[in-house]
Amino acid sequence: MKKLKREYSVEVFPAGRDFRGEAVLRSVRELGVKGVSRVRTGKIFILKYGGKEFPSALTEIAEKILTDAVCEKFCVGERKRKGVGISVFPKQGVFDAEGKTLMDALAIAGITGIDSVSCGMKYTLFSEKPLSPKNCAFVAEKLLYNGVIEKVIIKK
Repeated sequence: MKKLKREYSVEVFPAGRDFRGEAVLRSVRELGVKGVSRVRTGKIFILKYGGKEFPSALTEIAEKILTDAVCEKFCVGERKRKGVGISVFPKQGVFDAEGKTLMDALAIAGITGIDSVSCGMKYTLFSEKPLSPKNCAFVAEKLLYNGVIEKVIIKK
């Protein structure tokens, strides 16, 4: 029987001022896309786990390995946000160096049970009025990902 893999996400984001988000916002405005008032950025980690229960070490992994406690915070699972979420990950078949490094760090820390890790970036665009799917796709294509090696997931 095939072993079912569960996916858990951890988002890591700036604890204070989001300089990367401010830079993306400036670029969005330079593109001529109207209505975006703020951009928040962060890293997103998708951990695949083959066990039956939620891995108890997930919070420990986020706290001790994924997050710099001085300048970052984390959330296990997706953060509830009112903006449009744009996640960017390496395409299947493209080497995920950060994911490989994280798997090595987990092994060194003695944390077992995680089968694989995929690492990406998450951008959340906020606006007064709903952004059109066309504008979201345009921003993602022009600024946020390389379609040759990365895939993008846009969620309202």
